[in-house]
Amino acid sequence: MYCVRQSFRNILRTSLDCQERLLSLGYHSVAHLYQEREVGSRITLKGWVKAVRKMKGNNFIDVSDGSSFQSMQVVVPKNLVPENLTYGCSVEIDGTLNQFDNGQLEIKAENVNVLGPCVVSD
Repeated sequence: MYCVRQSFRNILRTSLDCQERLLSLGYHSVAHLYQEREVGSRITLKGWVKAVRKMKGNNFIDVSDGSSFQSMQVVVPKNLVPENLTYGCSVEIDGTLNQFDNGQLEIKAENVNVLGPCVVSD
């Protein structure tokens, strides 16, 4: 039992160190955004696209970075959507963090950059 507890503490400490390192570089993790809820602040998030929903005026993408089981919803205006934005690609998103009345968070994207495209072939 001691080994399991010690291992968990080491994992937790490493996770917190990674979050601090990301913040010092100017990036935010999904876990940090849900914990701190810095609504209205400009943020930069890097992660992988888990879902893309195309609507009339906006696209909605779910981004996960592995720091949390939750993903972050990002609202991207049609004119900002890169051509190679697909499920599974890695992205860097600059935007503003917003919160709904029900407490759900989302990012209003101002810039979306595809860092690594994901090519899907049959």
